[in-house]
Amino acid sequence: MGMLRGGVGMNLKPEDLEISTYPPYKTGGQHVGLTHSGVLIVHQPTGLGVVSVSERSQFRNKERALVMLEILVELESGNE
Repeated sequence: MGMLRGGVGMNLKPEDLEISTYPPYKTGGQHVGLTHSGVLIVHQPTGLGVVSVSERSQFRNKERALVMLEILVELESGNE
């Protein structure tokens, strides 16, 4: 997995991440449920996970999830 633009996810090791995709939970609309744009990313060492379904694009959801996960991991490591 390559790192995304703007340095997103730069502090997370790709081998530590489990990434899953699935149809979004949203109802209605022409394209809803046709693509697996929802993203779940779990950081294996900490067990922290983030879900993003707010965008129609899987790439954007992955990018958002990586940003949120990176923040959570940093907060978790700061509390130890």
